[in-house]
Amino acid sequence: MIKDPGSRTQIHDHAHNWTLYGVLDGHETIERYERIDDRSRPEYADIRRTENVKVGPGKVDLVAPYQIHAEESGEERTVAIIVRAEKAGGFLQGRYDPATKNTGKATDRSRFPTNWNRANSRAWFSFVVILTSNL
Repeated sequence: MIKDPGSRTQIHDHAHNWTLYGVLDGHETIERYERIDDRSRPEYADIRRTENVKVGPGKVDLVAPYQIHAEESGEERTVAIIVRAEKAGGFLQGRYDPATKNTGKATDRSRFPTNWNRANSRAWFSFVVILTSNL
């Protein structure tokens, strides 16, 4: 995946999937969040940021199931590789809005950085390796 400078993903989780996120080129910040509500209200999630992790070339981040996070690229483009336990777009991920405390679900295909413009990118690719129990 290639992200333009200053790109930011929505705050999200990868549902029940383990995910490896490796930065090949560029730098970005991974923001981690935790829920602080009691999870009793549907479509409501009170979250708070717990950590900012700076990552660069060669850094691989292991994202646990339901770990709430977002990625933000720095002043340069970021090139990353994603290895996930299930095909992207084949499951619903959590989406979180800390301002409104709303939460919902969407497929991975809707999770593009907020200023992502594929038509204007000089280089665009997505590489996802699917791990299955048959391997």
